[in-house]
Parts: sequence; C-alpha cells; structure tokens
Amino acid sequence: MCDVSTEEWMFHVWLSYVVDFCDLVSSVHLPHLLIILASTVFISSTYSYRIMSFKLRSSKLVSYL
Repeated sequence: MCDVSTEEWMFHVWLSYVVDFCDLVSSVHLPHLLIILASTVFISSTYSYRIMSFKLRSSKLVSYL
C-alpha cells in the first residue's frame, strides 16, 4: 500500500472529475449543457438566497430577544 498525501489524493480526485466533465461535455450537445448549467446556477443561487434570508431572520429574532 503506497503512502499518498492528502493533497495528492485530492488532486487525483479533482483530475478525475475534470476528465469526467470533459467526457460529458464532448458527449452532450450544447443545448443540453446550457440547460444543465442554467439549472445548476439557479439551484445554487436559490439555495444561497435561502441561507442568507434564514441568517437574516435568525439575527432579527436574536435582536428582538
């Protein structure tokens, strides 16, 4: 069993994800890729908005108490 540092392992995992993503891009047509990208951006933006609004509400609640 070889002794691999955590950074090397993370780099290999990241590299495998990049290779998989490049294979996906080459196999998927551009409209499908744009739909996937748009839905990912939309989901992440709504998720971050919910987190921010929850933090604002909780801080207002704490300030009321």
